[in-house]
Amino acid sequence: MSIVSHYDVYVANLKRRVVIGSEETHAGHVIKIFSKLERLMSDVYANVSYATVAEPDFDLAEINQVGYNFKTVRLGDDEFGWTKNATIDASPELVNYLAERNRIAAEREEANRKLAAVERENARLAEQARLEALPKRGDTVTISVDRRCRNPLILSNNGKQGLVFWKRDNRCGVALSDVRDARGNYTNVVWCTDTQIVKVA
Repeated sequence: MSIVSHYDVYVANLKRRVVIGSEETHAGHVIKIFSKLERLMSDVYANVSYATVAEPDFDLAEINQVGYNFKTVRLGDDEFGWTKNATIDASPELVNYLAERNRIAAEREEANRKLAAVERENARLAEQARLEALPKRGDTVTISVDRRCRNPLILSNNGKQGLVFWKRDNRCGVALSDVRDARGNYTNVVWCTDTQIVKVA
């Protein structure tokens, strides 16, 4: 006996539902029975029971050739009752098949997890290398932009070398000479972003 579905009707004078028939399905294919707490309505929670079964119903001798599809069948809950009863009756071959399939799935998931970890680490290292390659205050740099740059001062000094004397976030001040004014500020300066300059090795 595997899963038995009960069909009932409501009898008014008895004020209850009466079972009028039943049907047995998934014989030899019930693998496990489990319960979990679920929300049935806005303020109603109940322990809902399920059975894991194998489908379709073909001979177990074909298990290795055809394979099984597995699904979960709802049996009922402790709030409104059960419409199905289940008994675990799967053969050892079927149980072993499911265990092997789960093992392969777990190995695949673990491999994907490791691959994702490697990809995250590679991305972290790449970002770290990118940040380390960005010019910092005190670096000698070359101004390097293409024709898409719309700043005429930067374009006119493209290819020139200078010293990064100021930086905040990605904004940089590049002194193209050592000439300073009376207050000690550089006079020949280009203001740009750190993506528009390249560190001199």
